[in-house]
Amino acid sequence: MATTVLNDVKLWRGGYDLSGKSNRLRYVLTTDALEDTGFGNGGHRAFAPGLKGVNLDHGGMLDLGAGSYEDILWAEQGTADLPLTVSVPGSAGSRAYLNRGIPSQLAPGGSVGELYAFAVTAQGTGSIGRGLVLEDGGTARTSSFNGTAYQLDAGPVTGQFLYAVLHVLSASAGDTVDVVVESDDNSGMTSATTRVTFTQATAIGSEWMALAGPVTDDWYRVAVTIGGSDPSFEFVVAVGIGR
Repeated sequence: MATTVLNDVKLWRGGYDLSGKSNRLRYVLTTDALEDTGFGNGGHRAFAPGLKGVNLDHGGMLDLGAGSYEDILWAEQGTADLPLTVSVPGSAGSRAYLNRGIPSQLAPGGSVGELYAFAVTAQGTGSIGRGLVLEDGGTARTSSFNGTAYQLDAGPVTGQFLYAVLHVLSASAGDTVDVVVESDDNSGMTSATTRVTFTQATAIGSEWMALAGPVTDDWYRVAVTIGGSDPSFEFVVAVGIGR
């Protein structure tokens, strides 16, 4: 298969899309290697897998003022369990990695004559899910709908979890959006089962959900109910499987 050029990468953090001025991103998955060397190993070291983790490192250009990148990054610094989703290229149906994390380091700055830049490190909390974007936030939703079904990797099996994240990027005042994730064993979703129900959203924000396996279905979609006098919402939903 062809390699992928990183022209379009989506980074959703909390209730914000941080892709527009980001130009560098790296996801680092870690597993502690615990030395387990004893007698009888023939002069070789032995290791056992320990705790797993994930770190997100990203950076880019800063703007200033109300609602700017600088405003958002400053407000979220040190927030516990902030939902994070990274997707390439970020459209519905594309690969997604999702986890919770603590933005633990914010480094704004640069040299004279250069663009004002930032670097952020977020330390992962708990597991990471690998899956798909179900709703990409690119369309302002004004009425209830069932989303397109996408086929997820097999599972989650026993001992794994289905993780789901909702990022509400914009919300009209006084209106509501209810989002559920449904699954089925076929693309037509003829016998759809509700797997995740997010809290009704009325404002910008995010939510992380987890469902213990096993789930034998492999097709997933969102089912959305929107209410109010003049509603308009932009939101992202991603699902993934992890331990």
